[in-house]
Amino acid sequence: MQITFPYILTSLIALSSIISPVIVTVMNNKHSLKLKEKEEMIQHTREQKTQVDRLFQSYLSAVGKATANPTSENIKTYCEIYFTTLIHVPADKIYIYSEIYDYITSVNNTEDNIENNRALSIKNCLEQSVLPIIREIIEKS
Repeated sequence: MQITFPYILTSLIALSSIISPVIVTVMNNKHSLKLKEKEEMIQHTREQKTQVDRLFQSYLSAVGKATANPTSENIKTYCEIYFTTLIHVPADKIYIYSEIYDYITSVNNTEDNIENNRALSIKNCLEQSVLPIIREIIEKS
């Protein structure tokens, strides 16, 4: 029996028709895994950004409440959120946050004049120093 070119060609075509779907399936699976990893990374980044946004919204809300109505409960809430936000604040900017912390946790809450000056100092510090930092942190996350 003599093997001729048409038999060899037919055999090669049959073999490639069996192997080709396997190769395509492997390549598709690898591509799908890469896409899934990218999607998970994007989702994680979105969740992290949302978490940071909420954290700083809570921080600003707590500052407002502790400034407008410095009850022990409002100050306690502020202190809890303050220490949580510190991990997101750049090290060279922490002193600004500690200034606000010192203003809010100070004991002099008796006279209206002192209260107005204290609230104004906190407002100025927030507007000039803290809000730009928070915007920068949120934009980076």
